[in-house]
Amino acid sequence: MFRKSLLLSLTSVSLLSSAASVTLVENGKNPAPIVLPEKPTPEDEFASRELQTFLTRISGTKFEIVKNQDKLPDGSKIYLGVLPGSRKLKEGEYAIQTDGKNLYLAGSGARGTLSAAYRFLTENLGCRFLSAYGDMSIPSAKTIQADSDKVFSEGLPYRALMTFFYTNQPTADFFFLRNGQNLLLNSKNCNFLNRIQGIGKGNHSIHKFVPPSEYFKTNPEFYTMNEKGKRVPNGQICFSSPGLRKVFTKNVIEECRESYKKAVSQGQEAWIEISAMDYPGHFCCCPECTALEKKYGTPCGAFFEFLAELSSSVKKEMPKAKISSLLYRKEQTEKPPSGLVFPDNFIGIFAPIDDNIFADLDHKSNAQTLEHLRQWCKIAKNIWVWYYPDTYGLSFYPYSALRRSIRDFQLMKEAGITGTFYEHDVTPPNSTNFADLESWVLLQLFSGSEKSPEALIKEFMDL
Repeated sequence: MFRKSLLLSLTSVSLLSSAASVTLVENGKNPAPIVLPEKPTPEDEFASRELQTFLTRISGTKFEIVKNQDKLPDGSKIYLGVLPGSRKLKEGEYAIQTDGKNLYLAGSGARGTLSAAYRFLTENLGCRFLSAYGDMSIPSAKTIQADSDKVFSEGLPYRALMTFFYTNQPTADFFFLRNGQNLLLNSKNCNFLNRIQGIGKGNHSIHKFVPPSEYFKTNPEFYTMNEKGKRVPNGQICFSSPGLRKVFTKNVIEECRESYKKAVSQGQEAWIEISAMDYPGHFCCCPECTALEKKYGTPCGAFFEFLAELSSSVKKEMPKAKISSLLYRKEQTEKPPSGLVFPDNFIGIFAPIDDNIFADLDHKSNAQTLEHLRQWCKIAKNIWVWYYPDTYGLSFYPYSALRRSIRDFQLMKEAGITGTFYEHDVTPPNSTNFADLESWVLLQLFSGSEKSPEALIKEFMDL
């Protein structure tokens, strides 16, 4: 194992392209300056520093960052955030372009230029960021040339493997970021680069917005009616109650308003998680909830009806906020409602925790789950998957499910998911499922790699 040392593949190569290419540095001399836009964003400045770091490491020559466009030196330049001519990019696209003299790296959205910078380093120059422990493969070249005129897709709009299992590794967030992750970046250096910022009260949050300790004595009708017809404070919530819906909506808006303003000021979307408590069993047996259960053909009809209402109410107060909810447990929220369509600011996070983890999603044992996912993607614009490459309680090692995870991702992408939220907490601490390989390959797939999964596996193992 090479955990305690930084693995750098310093391959001696000349990163040359065609005769019409742009020379960024020649024989270690005259490095092209990295030119920031006139009004650079924090993301633009971060991209410039990442380019500077790796171009300098590759060539052995310091690349300078230039902010004053009135004092540019002669020769080739690397322009960030702009493209030559009138080229326009669609949402989720970024471009690497040369015009015979300069290199241009730009993309749509706040982080598009950063995506272009990383794509240039990896696909054009051959850098590979291989693990959360700092392992890299970085080429070495005194001369670097670039020749490109290509537009790329960012892949899925929202991309994440959970990162907090590597919190003792100072290099972890940079590994995830450099491989395309745009959620759950937790370090001070990377936090502002999250596309979406969680606000509110965290996961499994419905009791946190209407605490039983505060409301049960005065409003028992807010809470679950059990099979015996008794209201209980330790179940879920009775979402058919008009009074509950009014109080819940008011509390969400009041709780999140200031955090929302802060997130938006940093160029981020805001994400308010509204999910069931992590308890099994039926939501509510009251007559009104039972009627809505029958109306929508799902155990949580009342909850889903409220989520659609809440999403619309929040959009009026906080236009860039999203309401997310776990679609979790077959006896609760996994099954989609029939006859209900969700607003665009709703995120359903599909979490198939009770599946057969030894089979692909299209296996007959998981066929119901896959059908539920496909139906969710038809009634909500944003469906993410909270996926378990491994799950809790495994007592035998080594255990590999990498190809199953790859196959499942392909099926989920075909279904129409827009984001990933992978919980691989068994994997890294126990080194199961080839943890580093799994992390790297899945991140490439999330980011729209044009390589096949088998080619990615081979590349990682060879490096």
